[in-house]
Amino acid sequence: MQHIETTVEPDLQPFRDFFKESFPTIVTNLVPDFRAISIAFHNAPEPIARERIQMHMVAFERGFDSSALIPPHVESSLGMIIRQQTKVANLLNLLSLFRQQFMDMAIRADMAGVPNTLWGLKRLMELADIASEHIVELHQLHLEEDIHRKTDELRNTRDRFEQAFMSTPLAMIEWDAQGRILFWNQSAQRIFGWAADEALGQNLIALLVPDVAADQVGGVLREVLSGQALNNRNQNTRRDGRLITCQWHNAVLRDEQGQVIGAISQAEDVTDQIRAEEERASLQQQIIEAQAAALHELSTPLIPLADGVVAMPLIGSIDSARAQQVIDTLLSGVAEHRARITILDITGVPVVDTKVANALLSAAQAVRLLGGEVVLTGIRPEVAQTLVGLGVDLGSIITLASLQSGIAYAFHSRAGKARR
Repeated sequence: MQHIETTVEPDLQPFRDFFKESFPTIVTNLVPDFRAISIAFHNAPEPIARERIQMHMVAFERGFDSSALIPPHVESSLGMIIRQQTKVANLLNLLSLFRQQFMDMAIRADMAGVPNTLWGLKRLMELADIASEHIVELHQLHLEEDIHRKTDELRNTRDRFEQAFMSTPLAMIEWDAQGRILFWNQSAQRIFGWAADEALGQNLIALLVPDVAADQVGGVLREVLSGQALNNRNQNTRRDGRLITCQWHNAVLRDEQGQVIGAISQAEDVTDQIRAEEERASLQQQIIEAQAAALHELSTPLIPLADGVVAMPLIGSIDSARAQQVIDTLLSGVAEHRARITILDITGVPVVDTKVANALLSAAQAVRLLGGEVVLTGIRPEVAQTLVGLGVDLGSIITLASLQSGIAYAFHSRAGKARR
């Protein structure tokens, strides 16, 4: 190559012409590398890659007239890269490929006798440097704009979260690994009575948890700080000393390394809810007891028929519990009504076995001890056969076929005693 021996601007037109004539060769050499970059940048096939190489070559050729023509072209290319969210380093690598092709072209020009090849190569390298500097400047400007944009987005997101935290009806409390309160919203003040400036920096347990629940809550906090997001319900102390019950929901907070640094706890005062549930349960229990009493009365009804005469019609199966209920109701009724005759009607009892027969005998013996007698009615033929087969002795009890017969017997006996 020729050596530069003068500072006078040489004539670069022959080199520029040779450069334009070399476009096809340079494009062909750059196609494989540029196509790979083009596909990575824009998912474009080879024809687009060839066109973009040609566009770059034209920009460099026009740069011989004025280097001011290079930045607009570079800015257009960089804008496309930024829109595709690719690394600007790839475009700088592409310029390195151009520089290599420019050097190879300059060698060919020098070998062909083209004058001032070093000056021409120097001009191309200057244009490539201008393009590189402009790329870096534009990219830095884009990064700064992007940082400002993301900073504004983060600030807006933070403001929205703070507004949500401050306006939620749940108490929002952030605390660190030592249990110190770092954030306290308006609902926390409403529920617990402490203002934010009074609560911040205080220990969560010392401020809000009574002694009776301190061990329980301390265990929950240790579990949360171990990384487990537990929910719990416990008693809490208000600023005025009143005890309330709160439902707590705890979310673990971690730093960039994944280490637990604290938690955000949401608290809801469920004192009134628990009281309402207890009242509802008490009312339900009262209803159950009232229903049981009504069933008790219906299952063993004692009906006064006249002075000294009562009747108890039994319907349904009789088990041990109901047998005892029959005896209890019968004895209290006989004593209350001073009954001399008690009619036990078993027409509605489907099965009379040894257990039922013994219960009836026990009832008759108990009534007899109170000075009365028992008349057993409603013994159907199949029931009579069963009692005989079981060997049950009802000899101490007056037995009649129907309730009507029993009532007639009672009134006749009562009338006879009255005449005497």
